[in-house]
Amino acid sequence: MQTSKRRELLFLMLMLFWILFVLGGYYYYHKPINIGMIAPPFSALLDVVFVILFSGLAGGLGQRILRAEGIPTLERAALHYALGAGLISLIWLGLGVLGLYRFPLGAPLLILGCIVLRKEISGWYKSLGLIVNAYKESDRLEKFLAVLAAVLVLYQLVIALAPPIKWDALAYHLQLPRQYLAAGKLIFTPENPYWGHPQIVEMLNTFAMSFHRAQTAAALNWGAGVVFLLGLFGLTNTQLARLRMQRNAEPGLTETAGTTNPRPVAAGWMAVTAVLAGTTFRYLLGWSYTDLFSALFGLAALITFFAWLDEQNPTWFLWTGLFCGFALGTKWTAGLLPAGLFLAALLFRKQGQLSLKTWFLAGGIAFLALTPWLVKNGIATGNPLYPYLWGTPWIDAARLASANQPPETIDWWQHLLVPFMTTWAGVDSMQGFGADLGPLLLLFAVPGFWLYRRCQKVQVLLILLILAGISLAAASLRFGHLIQTRLYYTLLPALALPCGWGWEWIQKQVLQGVRMRRILSAVVLLVMGLIFWQDSSWMAQLAPGRLILGAVTEQQYLENILGFNILAMQEVDKLPEGSRTLMLWEPRGLYAPLQAQADLWIDRWRTDRRELQTASAIFDRWKQEGFTHLLVYQQGIELIRPQPGQTPTADWSVLQEALAQMPEPVSIGGFYLLYSLK
Repeated sequence: MQTSKRRELLFLMLMLFWILFVLGGYYYYHKPINIGMIAPPFSALLDVVFVILFSGLAGGLGQRILRAEGIPTLERAALHYALGAGLISLIWLGLGVLGLYRFPLGAPLLILGCIVLRKEISGWYKSLGLIVNAYKESDRLEKFLAVLAAVLVLYQLVIALAPPIKWDALAYHLQLPRQYLAAGKLIFTPENPYWGHPQIVEMLNTFAMSFHRAQTAAALNWGAGVVFLLGLFGLTNTQLARLRMQRNAEPGLTETAGTTNPRPVAAGWMAVTAVLAGTTFRYLLGWSYTDLFSALFGLAALITFFAWLDEQNPTWFLWTGLFCGFALGTKWTAGLLPAGLFLAALLFRKQGQLSLKTWFLAGGIAFLALTPWLVKNGIATGNPLYPYLWGTPWIDAARLASANQPPETIDWWQHLLVPFMTTWAGVDSMQGFGADLGPLLLLFAVPGFWLYRRCQKVQVLLILLILAGISLAAASLRFGHLIQTRLYYTLLPALALPCGWGWEWIQKQVLQGVRMRRILSAVVLLVMGLIFWQDSSWMAQLAPGRLILGAVTEQQYLENILGFNILAMQEVDKLPEGSRTLMLWEPRGLYAPLQAQADLWIDRWRTDRRELQTASAIFDRWKQEGFTHLLVYQQGIELIRPQPGQTPTADWSVLQEALAQMPEPVSIGGFYLLYSLK
């Protein structure tokens, strides 16, 4: 018996040796991978790990501070994440003020926080599992939309894990964190007017980049967008149930006649689908912009506001004030959120048993959450709202006025038809509304608003959207950039919620024997099918997956997307040590050396020419500031080039004089000219 076991053991060892011998010899000559192929997927994996850990940390921290048992599960998860993310941002700001930014700082803080909050983190992740149960309850159409939504969201994750390519991210959303980490602390960058904007998201980006790289920040923003969608799904469904109860309680009103059986989760799936039908929202998932956090804080404010209306507990309104402050800490235009909610609170304060004292206290909390950014600006520049309202030594009143001129032409019909034009004429990243909302939000939100128009919560949403419409239509007459729909994404939930409610009602209708669900399902499938085709084509063009798998290099990827911009930045980086380059008409500085200075408002030449008048005086200023080279973006020159028959402006004439005095430039594809100022 023992002899038999020994033979089996010997045979096993021989087989293992034989396997290793054959495979080892084969792969010695047929190497399937190399070191260059391993690094990209490993880096992407680190980014995903950070998103998982940070999401748990933010959600766990929020859960530790705010229990919120009365809030349904998915809304509570989004609420906790928003609270935790806002607090982590302020903590990171404090570390920057103390000069504690160091590259390894993000990892140990993240790991330590996850260890301390491990129980809350586990509970927070378990709460997200409710979406699986919702999927199981869904019918075939809803399951198809859920799977398609997941695919579209994962597309953007792949883009987020590739090097950043989008304009504002290259200019300041990632460039500011890069400068902070290089300095090891929070610093004032006077050449960047956007430094004065609230920086909740930039602080989180700095945290993420201290963990790994710029793509980590993009993945972080992707994670915030996913949490927003999950919270929106939950809030749409739970609030619909309460609205239906209120409406059916009204005399003579019922939703059952002439309808088919309702689906309990249909509204949530449509709200998510309609939001993803907007090209801008989908692409923001991979862009490293601030708008997803703006939408998330807006959603959190609505969750707590509705909780106040439902429970008549004024404490919830205090939390609304905090999330309004966080939204304002994301971008100034989010001020419409507290304006609308605090106005609605005044109108409904008796029904919600809200005292004026609590109302003012909530306003104080919102202001307190915003205060760090006002104090930062005030200490550095003397202007809490820098660079706006009044001039400073870095941006004088003339430059401020020049950068905020009213639009030359006004399309009145676009301003009068804002609800429709934002949908029809909103083209992503183009002039005008500058954001594509997709067709489904408007299509189903109008029936939702009409059906539940007598309900308080719907009236709250209408107040928010009316304020947004006024800002888009009226304020943009003076400040043209305020017509960009993306600036008001903190109010996106106010449009997505009634969209889901409207779909849930209208798709049940049977009119003259015709089931509206069949017609509307075909419409939705057509829209989402076109979107899937569009995004799949875009993914094939970008090919970020090939980069992540190591099939192409980062250089090849960036050249494919950014073209001569990345070549120009690399040419600047090759200049001798001690060189400092000034860029004209080029604001994207993320891939340039830190010593280079981008043209953030695209007004450096106009400002210097206005103040100094002559080319020689301009040269003297540049040399005094330490610039040794000048990078001129040729497309930007077109902004001041006179049209045929026009008299050249002083900006153009002095520029031609200045360029003529400089040595022959290095041409980078004809798109950029690199001059020496020596």
